[in-house]
Amino acid sequence: MPAVDVEEVIRLAVASGISRDAFPSDWEGHELALYQDFTGRGTSEELARRLHEEKRSRGDWILDLGSKALLLSKAQGDALGEKLKKASIPYSTGDMSVPYSKRINRVTRDHQEILRKLAKR
Repeated sequence: MPAVDVEEVIRLAVASGISRDAFPSDWEGHELALYQDFTGRGTSEELARRLHEEKRSRGDWILDLGSKALLLSKAQGDALGEKLKKASIPYSTGDMSVPYSKRINRVTRDHQEILRKLAKR
């Protein structure tokens, strides 16, 4: 995913009731996702089902920045999603942990020699 305009995303987030402090200072805008997470995980099927239903009834959202994921209220997630769409800012609708890990691995491979030299210091 190409990087988005970080300051514009933060401005829209703040207008949606999300603190500017929620964004890491080093976030470059390569990973941006907004999605509702209804997954229920537990030690039993009954517990997982109950957690799924609780999450679904609350309607919470996840704002995923790759290195950090934030839980948003229904109102915040709805507002941010609408603002991102109106501003034509692309975002994923699923977990960003895999794309984030792939990007970090690619950067590590690309700079492997530099990292080796730094490790020897």
